[in-house]
Amino acid sequence: MRFRSCNGLLASLLLGASLLLGCGAKDVVEQAVNQAQDAAATDQTRDQLKVLGIAYHNHHDAQNRGPADWDEAIASASDPAAVQALRDKGYQVAWGLRLRDVTVGTSNFVLAYKPEDLNAGGYVLMMDGAVIHRPAEEIQAALDAQKDIKPAAS
Repeated sequence: MRFRSCNGLLASLLLGASLLLGCGAKDVVEQAVNQAQDAAATDQTRDQLKVLGIAYHNHHDAQNRGPADWDEAIASASDPAAVQALRDKGYQVAWGLRLRDVTVGTSNFVLAYKPEDLNAGGYVLMMDGAVIHRPAEEIQAALDAQKDIKPAAS
């Protein structure tokens, strides 16, 4: 949270500097502001993925399986809005799994990912709760390795 307020302060300082320096620095300032906004959005997505991971594991602890869908994940989340934001962004989740059925290992199993990250890479939620950045090839390889792992029967 501290970095987000720093990003806002940095943007304000850069905007003030651009006004003092004139229009020549406008492009530099805009680029710096965009980079600060991108960094804040990345931090927010990582935090949202962590909330989803905790909700998934909390539901698993209570029901002996992961949530079956977004609604169950949202109901299990300490911050339902964070999980809803991932839903709105189009994240794909491996619903309804039991930890014991994850035969590739929880640190190798991609629990949630954004489909467009299969082209460019991005942050993924692993079954062990880690949120890590992976290249597109590694995301696809992990998904291929786990394709036969199916949800538990209800």
